[in-house]
Amino acid sequence: AYVGKSIVMKRFHARGRGRASRIEKPFSHLTIVVREVEEKVEAA
Repeated sequence: AYVGKSIVMKRFHARGRGRASRIEKPFSHLTIVVREVEEKVEAA
């Protein structure tokens, strides 16, 4: 599994004296690889 970058959602937060500060909410892409494991058959 690995993680890749994605978009950053930008928002603002009201501050004192009519100013604003920026809030960044990052997102990411998750990739998970799933595979079946073959069972070994024992020879009798």
